Amino acid sequence: MIQKRSIKTLAAGIIFAAAGFGILIYTFGITSGRFDYEHYGRNFATINENALDKMYMPPKTDVKINKSRNSIEFYGQSVSIPIIASPKNAADMYAFGIYGLINPTIIVRKNTKITIRFVNEDDDMYHNVAVVNDRPPYPYMSMMIGEAFENSFVSPVPEASGNKYPVISNSFTASRAGTFYYICQIMGHASRGMYGKLVVLDNLKGTK
Repeated sequence: MIQKRSIKTLAAGIIFAAAGFGILIYTFGITSGRFDYEHYGRNFATINENALDKMYMPPKTDVKINKSRNSIEFYGQSVSIPIIASPKNAADMYAFGIYGLINPTIIVRKNTKITIRFVNEDDDMYHNVAVVNDRPPYPYMSMMIGEAFENSFVSPVPEASGNKYPVISNSFTASRAGTFYYICQIMGHASRGMYGKLVVLDNLKGTK
């Protein structure tokens, strides 16, 4: 009986220690460095609903949208990609939208300069986006995952309020070919499906 109680006590201690460690990591993540929400909260602009609606509209050139494959191919040495967090046509808040597609595969060429224009349509919580090497499934603490390219991280922005949607931009260069992923690193978001694929081609030919 004493041995069983000791085992239960030890197990409970391990659970509490793990929970405490998780809280410590989360607190560190959101109060320092890239996830200092108060700090980053001063760095975004806002757009109104009319400007947001225009972000859903694809350009007439330099972009090929394949709805059946849920993919978007961007052409040119420098491209701008509008990513909407929690778009209005998504099934839930844990999704990215690009030109009306949900979590689409993005296709670019090696050494393309990518500028992400990131806007949060969610009126309930923060979101961000980062390009990473790691494949899904993602852990609950996905803010611990490092970026695939230098500076391929867009800071968290707060929730939308009224007719004001937070927007922020960041640029990086896709300096190597391969398959990568863009994810929301806010705790629990990527693990709930808030991610998509980024394919960097090592040639000048497009997909068919």
